[in-house]
Amino acid sequence: IFYRSAIASVSLVSVGAVIFGILVYWLNEISHPFASRLLPPLPFVFFLIASAILQITQCMGIYLRAHKKEPFLLLNVITGFCVGLLVWVFGSQHGSVGAGLSYLFMVGVVLTPVGTLIWNRRRSEWQAE
Repeated sequence: IFYRSAIASVSLVSVGAVIFGILVYWLNEISHPFASRLLPPLPFVFFLIASAILQITQCMGIYLRAHKKEPFLLLNVITGFCVGLLVWVFGSQHGSVGAGLSYLFMVGVVLTPVGTLIWNRRRSEWQAE
């Protein structure tokens, strides 16, 4: 059940991200007044991609929490601090593009790979019990 639900969840978030990305691009192309209230398309897409990738880690977290344990706590605290720091540093230097790339980097290069390692290790340990 977990894998089917996770695939459905990640697929739904990914399709939603594509739809929202196209919508923001289109609003900017037609110069709609609402577009000025949103991020420009490029940084918006960075955040959308990060959200779709983050959904994978969220699914793994739900699986692990079903065992009434929280092995992602330290990882989430560290990455949350690093995201804030990187967004502050690169966002102040490069604006929304720097903030979006910082968030995408932390989610895609740090949080998801390390979370996958934790998930694989804990799942193997708990299934062996």
